[in-house]
Amino acid sequence: MSEGQAAATRSGRSRAVWGGRGRRSSDSTGDAESGEKAGAAEPEASDTAEPAASRLGWNVLEVFLLALAVASFGVAAYVLLDAEWLESLSSFVGLFSLCVTAFTGYLAIRIFREQKKQAARDRASQSTRLEQIDSVASRAALAAARARDNTDVILQQLNEAEEAKLHRSLSTERGRRAALAYNAARVSGARVLWVDDNPEWIQPEREALESAGVATVWVRDTALALQMLDGNSFHVVISDMGRPEGKRAGYDLLDSMRARGDDSPFIVYSSSREPEHLAEVLEHGGQGATNDPLELFELVMARLR
Repeated sequence: MSEGQAAATRSGRSRAVWGGRGRRSSDSTGDAESGEKAGAAEPEASDTAEPAASRLGWNVLEVFLLALAVASFGVAAYVLLDAEWLESLSSFVGLFSLCVTAFTGYLAIRIFREQKKQAARDRASQSTRLEQIDSVASRAALAAARARDNTDVILQQLNEAEEAKLHRSLSTERGRRAALAYNAARVSGARVLWVDDNPEWIQPEREALESAGVATVWVRDTALALQMLDGNSFHVVISDMGRPEGKRAGYDLLDSMRARGDDSPFIVYSSSREPEHLAEVLEHGGQGATNDPLELFELVMARLR
């Protein structure tokens, strides 16, 4: 990177507090992110449609209940307006109760059918996401087969990350640390879930991991991360701290994972590596916290041994 480019990168980066960071302006995105966006698309209507016979039966029942509710309400109103309504009060109460019951049944059926449709859409969407993950994992496995020749590429990508995040080039000693961590790991088939609201900012780090043969799957927020973790396994989960959903969104995700029994290794990659922040991550059940691209690479590789 030239001096002018490095200066532009430094000037564009805001000084961070715990949970915030600067932004890169690149519009490029990785294959895993594109796959996630495709996986999040709505399934086709044909994927969630009810069988014709079932749909006809439900429709008939809905029409019957709605018609019964309207008819009973009409008769009840007529009885109420009758000149001797006091004598017809019991009939009015019975008819009105029938109206309420029929309408409640109609609403219950509508809600039930909508829930079934949503569940079918969720299953189809989850299936699509799994296909995308398998595709990314397959590409990463192919990359892993030739990954031992990728050390120079990995070091170049880590150097780009260090220049952007720490305003310095990757030293020879730090490059040696990266190579040692890489050679000690078993990366074949490894998958990382990366949660960050700014994918451009983490692009060099993701590229370094993927050059090492590790598939990275990106999602933007906690809700999508928990969906992705439902029924899927990842060797490591990496998360930033502050997101639009909250300043402590990283902890919220970590706490939610641990509360439902998910003990996947969790690393916070944000703006701080202060001892008190690392201690807090460990207290919540995480495995590390850093703002250093090399340390992040080492932490991930250590989980793949």
